Amino acid sequence: MTIYEYLSIGGSLLGTIVVVASLIYVRRQTAFLAEQTKMQSRTMINNIYMTLEASILDIDVHFITHNEVRPFFYDGKDISKRDSQELQRKIQGVAELLLDYFDHVLTLYDLFSTQQKQLFITPDDESRSGLKDYKKLLEFKENWDKWIKEMFSTSPVLRRYFEENTKWYIPELKKLYEESPKTNPDDGE
Repeated sequence: MTIYEYLSIGGSLLGTIVVVASLIYVRRQTAFLAEQTKMQSRTMINNIYMTLEASILDIDVHFITHNEVRPFFYDGKDISKRDSQELQRKIQGVAELLLDYFDHVLTLYDLFSTQQKQLFITPDDESRSGLKDYKKLLEFKENWDKWIKEMFSTSPVLRRYFEENTKWYIPELKKLYEESPKTNPDDGE
């Protein structure tokens, strides 16, 4: 064999080694990028939870600072002709605030519903922590649905405002409205 043949074989082997090493490197980088993306997605979901929780605390504070409107949403009380215009406007405002909030929560879940499982569960998720996160997400959604139905159930004001403005809200909210039992409201007289 000539030197040229040895160099040719050596160059081919070196080229093959470089290609294999490059493929291994690309595979590792892709796996690292996939893990980073998964972590960022989980972080984003956690941030959404925190935002939603902060918003519900704001609503709680509103009910505490304006406790005169609370019975209209939790105790089945309806607006009366004797209620002042200011109180009626406040009650209508809170109804819109709650419905907008419900719509916001359900919209976020709707946006993630097709991606949730992919974000949390991957074939190589040996620890199954992704499955645990996904189940938590479903439980969280189930609890929100219960709360929304209960609010519809206990508030004739909320139901009426929703009926008058159904077109503003997503179909999922209408579904929960229809599934909620209706209590006998105060007659408002």
